[in-house]
Amino acid sequence: MSALAWWLIPLGATFGALMWVGWRNRTRPPADVHEAMAERERFREAMERVSPTPPGTSLPPPDVESESSHRPEPDEPKDNA
Repeated sequence: MSALAWWLIPLGATFGALMWVGWRNRTRPPADVHEAMAERERFREAMERVSPTPPGTSLPPPDVESESSHRPEPDEPKDNA
């Protein structure tokens, strides 16, 4: 009886995999061109927006070079101010 229980695990996984593949390969209705283009435009606009720096981080924006980001070269004298 325990051998039968051990066979249920791979059989269940195989059945689940077959169901998933069948669901993924189902035929879908054709996409509406206008709706698809509107979704693409919303996605493009969202990707172009600049997101603010998350709370708790101290990174400057990429186009701003701060004085703290400058590290002296090894032969450059250090300011002890």
